[in-house]
Amino acid sequence: MIQRFLRRAAGFVTEHNVIVLLVMVLLTGGIMAGIPQLNTSSQSGGTASQFDDIDRVQKSQYIDDAYSKAVVKGSTREVEPVYVWNEDGNALSKESLLAGLRYQQRVTENETVQAALHDDGVRGIENLVATQSAGSSASLDDQIQALESMSEAEVETAIGQLLDENPQAGQFLPADHEGTTSSDRRTLVVLDTAGDSPQEDAETVLYETATEYEDDGFFVLSSNAYSEASSHFFGEMVELVLPITLALILFILAFAYRDLVDVVVGMAGVILSVLWTFGLLGWLGVEAGVIMIIPVVLIAGLSIDFGFHVFNRYREERGPGEGIRKPMARGLSLVATALILVTATAAIGFLANLANPLPSIRDIGITVTLGVVSALGIFVTAVPALKVSIDRTFERIGLDRRKARWDTARICGRCSKKRSPSPGAGLPSCWCSRYSLPLGAVWPGHSSTKRATSRPTATSQSGNSNCQSRWAGSRPRYSHSNATSGRSTSLQTPTTPSNPRYSSKTT
Repeated sequence: MIQRFLRRAAGFVTEHNVIVLLVMVLLTGGIMAGIPQLNTSSQSGGTASQFDDIDRVQKSQYIDDAYSKAVVKGSTREVEPVYVWNEDGNALSKESLLAGLRYQQRVTENETVQAALHDDGVRGIENLVATQSAGSSASLDDQIQALESMSEAEVETAIGQLLDENPQAGQFLPADHEGTTSSDRRTLVVLDTAGDSPQEDAETVLYETATEYEDDGFFVLSSNAYSEASSHFFGEMVELVLPITLALILFILAFAYRDLVDVVVGMAGVILSVLWTFGLLGWLGVEAGVIMIIPVVLIAGLSIDFGFHVFNRYREERGPGEGIRKPMARGLSLVATALILVTATAAIGFLANLANPLPSIRDIGITVTLGVVSALGIFVTAVPALKVSIDRTFERIGLDRRKARWDTARICGRCSKKRSPSPGAGLPSCWCSRYSLPLGAVWPGHSSTKRATSRPTATSQSGNSNCQSRWAGSRPRYSHSNATSGRSTSLQTPTTPSNPRYSSKTT
């Protein structure tokens, strides 16, 4: 029943190849629409909350909840530091301090930050320096005006006096700071965790505003920064790994198929499999972190295997004088069972990762499963339909698209000619002795005078070239007859050539 269904499905794909291609194009467009929705910001690590079922983690959490947090029970303050780093300059210069005050002005004017801001507000060493001149109750506008009216020397003097008289100023500077200059500093933004506005939204505003002041050295090490770094790293990995992977795939396909059309069609199937995978991840909301490059390579390799099976089976099935559709349908129905079993076993194996507590490992299992299913769908529908369409187009203009299997179509090293399999035999008509066939035989169609004296021969009735064998010992030969041509070849038991150094007699 299953084989009957597969034969009908393969017949539909090959007979209605244009319809299949149109459907697959529309389906591909819909799936690829999910790629922009792909979340590439996931992290490869995990937190303790992802191992709640482990006994040691539960004990650690109990101790942390019962003792460590007792001293801050009831606190709703959470400090978000904003860093300023200037490697070649001075983060305590007048210009840098003014940039810090303008940054504070920008974020405090935002409604989201205002709703999440704690009563302690935003404080930095720039505020302490400015309030020395403008007064302790001065607003940010007054602080900016006061700092603008000061000279660079006055700012340096104010910083030195501040560090000597106010120990709290040291919390805005690194622990190893000395003198009135520093390559970095920080501003502390205190958020109220019990506020009406989500804290994550306020952190996003702090990060985005710091990005606008990136030229002045501002940055925030929040979850938003880690997400962007992860996405950037993922993009670089794709840019670096994918070109090399695609180049290797092209080399393998060119070596295996030795046909430009088959290489292009096979490569198209590989690329579509990867694009389908990312599109489905986007639609399903599965995160693609920095280690998602691993499934891409696995899916590409599996797609190459699928292509080998489909193309080589088609080449084997197509006989002399036969069209394109029926051989492709037969070959596709025969390999479909194997491809489905490979897909099922791979999917079951990788879906076992769903039991892993790490989200990234679970995502890998889902990604590989979607990838192998995508590869199966493409290589039993789009690729055969595209192959049939292209081959039929070329044969309409007089180009023969019959090709030998990848492991039988070779270039003879002596005659420098490409030899095709004998009609109906599935074996090459010519190999030189240096490129022997499996079982060590050299098939009719090529003669070598160099080995004629040391190898047994078999003469055909039509006077063709002799068949030279490299089989050792006295292994019996077989008789092969061709019912269609009336030609027969009788192969005799080999005899040992005469050699004066050895005696042919036995005792």
